Amino acid sequence: MSTTFETGHAKNIANFYHLLILLRNIGPAYNPSLVSIQLPQLEKLYLDAEEAHALTHSAFVTLSEASAVRSVSFKPLGVLLTRAFNAFKVCGAPAPLIDSAIPVIRKFRGKRASAKIKTSAVLSTDVVQSDIDSQTTDDEIPAASVQPVIKQISTAQVSFDMKLENFDKLINILEYCNDYHPNEDELKVGSLKARFESMNTQNKLVMDAQVVMNTIRFKRNKILYDPHSGLTATTIIIKDYLKSAFGTSSNEYKQVIALHFSRK
Repeated sequence: MSTTFETGHAKNIANFYHLLILLRNIGPAYNPSLVSIQLPQLEKLYLDAEEAHALTHSAFVTLSEASAVRSVSFKPLGVLLTRAFNAFKVCGAPAPLIDSAIPVIRKFRGKRASAKIKTSAVLSTDVVQSDIDSQTTDDEIPAASVQPVIKQISTAQVSFDMKLENFDKLINILEYCNDYHPNEDELKVGSLKARFESMNTQNKLVMDAQVVMNTIRFKRNKILYDPHSGLTATTIIIKDYLKSAFGTSSNEYKQVIALHFSRK
């Protein structure tokens, strides 16, 4: 019957603490010549790992909270832009200026500003390129049989950054139009600008929190999983030392070998 061991960073750190207790109980008999696996260094490694993991958890909470606030802020933006655009269409603005706002609205909604280009390039086997499933890889079609085709980058700009960019573009168009003067406060250019600045700030807070999270996570992973000095690598050396010092049938070795550490 197979056994499934609990994995994860927290479990590795907890098992390392258990390992330290076992080594302390061995007493003076645990006397390796290698400095990196002597008790003082192991104690420090444990404290560093515990602190790094706690900081990672704290950074994750900060990032999650900032992301949640941003999501709530962005949620009604689509409706707001639609209302502003509808107000723009009936304010008396010239048709070319109204037309210039249409691609912005489409991009915000994740739609193409224009029809997708259809390529006429075909395979030598008389299969039209558009009939090839988009999931097909280059390895599945002989390279010599394919004529050059036009590749088109998707214009679906639905990320938070792109939504802000298109929001800003629409505000600039509305501000340029002398006829745009809605009576609704939330649709006025000044209100839209204030909302943009607030959302832009919230977006930057998420990006800042993400950078902090990535930096702290990298440090945590180095402490735990560095192939030479990391926590998991150190446990392998400790087990090898116990094997040589006490033998594989010893109680000291058996207790430590029972502790399992997952690798990244």
